[in-house]
Parts: sequence; structure tokens; C-alpha cells
Amino acid sequence: MAVIDWTRPELIWFLIGLVLLLAEFTAPGLVIFFFGFGAWFVAAICAFVPLGLNGQLGLFLLVSVLLLLFFRKRLQQIFGGRRDKVVVEEETSQFAGQHGRLTEAVCDGQRGRMEINGTSWQVESTVPIAAGTLVEVVGKDSITLKVRSIESIEDGES
Repeated sequence: MAVIDWTRPELIWFLIGLVLLLAEFTAPGLVIFFFGFGAWFVAAICAFVPLGLNGQLGLFLLVSVLLLLFFRKRLQQIFGGRRDKVVVEEETSQFAGQHGRLTEAVCDGQRGRMEINGTSWQVESTVPIAAGTLVEVVGKDSITLKVRSIESIEDGES
């Protein structure tokens, strides 16, 4: 039966790399990931070339930092990007075009209120609008809906 020599550098570096890659799941940010691959690179080199401890540590730091500098932004764009933009578009499209009546007037830079589907929302407009006026949602800024009056448009059509 073969006995595993746990003091072999390639095995130690492989296990360090495995621990670092698993640690990335607990502290996301895509930094520890590259140090895990740096450790695996050193493990592969140590399997073929005998290196001293200083050489191993130097190679580990060099490879890890280079991987971090050259690949972190690219991988973040692939795996972590563009979620905020999609969420904002979905939220805006959810309310855009909906109609309702103002429960509180919008006047002189003050925000008013309207109700949509049983929920009261803060609203703002570029022009004053009286309470009870029929309005349409044209946009959203954080938790405030942007509205415009549609009663004057309907009155003009008749």
C-alpha cells in the first residue's frame, strides 16, 4: 500500500489552492480566487522542478498578482456585471404608462402622492398638478415616480 507523503510541496500548494478557491465562496469579490490559481500554478511547477521555499513563495505571489491584475475586471464583467441596469429597467417598465389619480397635489417643487395597485407612491412632476387629477407614470427615480397630467390631453382631444 502506498503512503502519501504530505510534506511534498506540490501537494501542499494544491491543498492551499483548494482552500483559497473554496474561501472565495465565503468572501465574494473575486480576489481570493486568483491566489488559489496561483497556488495551483506553483503546485504544477513543483511537480516538475524542485524549488526552494523562497522560490515557491515568490512564484506564488508573482503569478497570483499578475492573474489578479490582468483577469479580474474581465471575469467580473462576465460573472457579476449588468444586474443593476437590468433591475432598474424592469422596475421602470413595471410602472411606465400606468394611470392613476393624485391623492396629494404636486406643486412648487413639492412632491405629491398617488396610488397604484393599492400602494401609495411619492410622485413628482415638472409642472404643478392638482389633487384628483388623472396622471400617467413616465419614469421612476429611486422610490419616486415621475408623472404627467393626462386629463388636459384628454380634454384637448374632445
